[in-house]
Amino acid sequence: MSVYTVLTLETVQIFAQQFNLTVSQITPIQNGIENSNYFVTLNDGRELVLTLFEELSKTEAEVLSRLMHRLFAHGLTVAVPLADSSGVRIHTLVDKPAQFAPRLAGSSPMHPNVVQTSKMGTALAQLHLALEHDPLPQEHTQKTEYNQVWWEVSKDELKPSLSLENQQLLDQVFEKFAEVKQLYPNLPQGLIHGDVFRDNTLFVGDDLSALLDFTTVTHDDWLMDIAITINDFCTHYPDVSLDNERFDAFVSAYSNVRKMTDQEKEALPIYLVMAACRFWVSRLQIAVRNHLESRVNDDVLQKDPDEMRRMVVERLKACEVVFK
Repeated sequence: MSVYTVLTLETVQIFAQQFNLTVSQITPIQNGIENSNYFVTLNDGRELVLTLFEELSKTEAEVLSRLMHRLFAHGLTVAVPLADSSGVRIHTLVDKPAQFAPRLAGSSPMHPNVVQTSKMGTALAQLHLALEHDPLPQEHTQKTEYNQVWWEVSKDELKPSLSLENQQLLDQVFEKFAEVKQLYPNLPQGLIHGDVFRDNTLFVGDDLSALLDFTTVTHDDWLMDIAITINDFCTHYPDVSLDNERFDAFVSAYSNVRKMTDQEKEALPIYLVMAACRFWVSRLQIAVRNHLESRVNDDVLQKDPDEMRRMVVERLKACEVVFK
């Protein structure tokens, strides 16, 4: 949720007329790394979030809009995009797909406690079950399919720019992951969020009030979503080690809704490694792109790739103990 596309108040006011809304103020949001987002204040005091999709086509953004409706119908706390008088939710702003959505209450927990982590485990399991038999439509193109094939390609594209040490680390992770995938080829699958970091959630006190940013939704092993979420919600920052109390609370809460299989529990250590590795690769890619495209301003957030690299190394050590 950085701001790559800078908008003026006048531009947003004109855009809002399609929804019969009057905008009095906009504030850029510096958070996340993929889309441009603004808090929008209306003249009646209501607050919305304006999102410009920097990577998705209009068709792909419409797919996500429908996904939000399905999740909301299943009782998940998501922000459903607003519709204009014709029922259209995705419009175009400065040649990019754009939407308004309600600004939901709460704040992101930078230091999640055990109760918040447990609530996150419950919500993630509910999300998986809600979309268990709901595959992505064909309009959701391969560009947004952040599955293992996509990550393999991304790793190979990135490797030539890395040091020999980092190239060897990448290869080691992908090789170990491939070995475990051979051992456990049929882990439960479905749609995953793919990016449940703390800054993609909102809490009011200990209660989860919103799940945000579904632009990386794809079909994958549910265990990958579990690993991604554990890595962020159950980590001691800045030393990136796992907090065992929060880890146990998350896994217990998740399993109370959807019981994890024995194979999932056995494979989890290497999935924690690969989850960290995916975001190491992603952050490196974003850094390269920001440099090449001169995407630098005060509202562009650049997350630290080295943080994820350190997590890869730490999780890999733990994984080697399990699989030695």
